[in-house]
This record gives sequence, structure tokens and C-alpha cells, in this order.
Amino acid sequence: MIALVLAGGPLRPSPRLLRKVGEADLVVAADGGLRHAIPLGVVPDLLVGDLDSVRDEDLQVWPDVPTEQHPRDKDALDLELAIEAALARGADSVRVIGAFGGRFDQTLATAWIAARYAEQGVEMSLLDGIHDAYPLPAGARFAGEVPHGTVFSLLSVAERSRVDVVGADYPLTDAELPRGVGLGLSNVAHDRLVVDVREGLVLLILEWDA
Repeated sequence: MIALVLAGGPLRPSPRLLRKVGEADLVVAADGGLRHAIPLGVVPDLLVGDLDSVRDEDLQVWPDVPTEQHPRDKDALDLELAIEAALARGADSVRVIGAFGGRFDQTLATAWIAARYAEQGVEMSLLDGIHDAYPLPAGARFAGEVPHGTVFSLLSVAERSRVDVVGADYPLTDAELPRGVGLGLSNVAHDRLVVDVREGLVLLILEWDA
């Protein structure tokens, strides 16, 4: 089951993003992410969070949406609570929409939260129509058609990762990618990109129209 989690960051509802949105079986809004439901053309199945950033006008549009309200003083982000709600309803693939932008600390936290769930076996993606980011644990593969010339980067989340990359300006075979280096940044895809993770955990970031 594919779940959308609507986060609060900005987004561009590009045709590529809307295709991914249209494949979802479940839509969970994380607090202020409810505002993205209309631009994306989806009906929220659930609203989760402390409701400190959700807009009154969005609540008026969706007055009957089931809500899991949490206290403001809590140990988890609304995003985490929304992901947990999606998993509890049977999702095994989670697409976080509006995952980037706003506060830098929240953007970093979103990437690391997604990486943690990916390590647990959940297929995770972070999307906003401008970037895609995929945390890929050992044994995972990304294979997809991308426009020729698309800029992408690989960042190791683990202390050390090893990867294969096919279909790029700089192909890699069993290449070591340590954490904290710029080795994997700003590669360029050739129509079909394949990334295999042999060891560790990497974050694949695709930059649309970079």
C-alpha cells in the first residue's frame, strides 16, 4: 500500500509529482500539510498532529476529515506521527510530499527520519516537485527513466557505504562512499539511472531542472 504524507514544505505540482501522487492508496496530512490537498487533487483520509500550523480555511474545506490530535508538548514531530499512522493502516511505501524548504533543521530531520524508516524496511521517498530524495539501504535499488542531463547526488548516511551507479557521467562499480565527503555530489544521469547499494545507507537526491 502506498501512502502519501502531506508535510508543510513548499511544493511544485509538476506532472511528474502528480503522477506519483495519483498512485497513492492513502492520504495522511501532517498538520499544516493539509493545505496541499487541493493543489494535488487528493482527498485526505486522516489529519495528524498538534494542529498548531493547520489553517482555518483548510479545516473549513475538510470539516469531516478524521483527526488524530496530539499535544503540542511531545517527543515526536507531526511528520513522524503521520508516518506512524500510515504504517498502522497498512502502508509499506510512504511518499512524503512537501518534504523540503522552510527551516533547515526540519529539512535535515525529515531526511534522517526517512532514512530510519528505510532501514526498517519501509520504502520511503521525499518529494516536492523540485527535488526527489530516496533513502536506500543495503540491498536496495533505484532504477528509473529520468530526463537526460538530470543532476543527482549520493550522500552516505551510514559511516561507510558502497554503491554501483549505471547510466551517468561518472559510473561507479563497488565504489566506497564514506560519510562526510563530497564524492557523490553533482553527477549527471543519462536517461535511465540505476543505483544499487551494496553496503550502508545512502540518500539519492535528484534535482529537477537544476
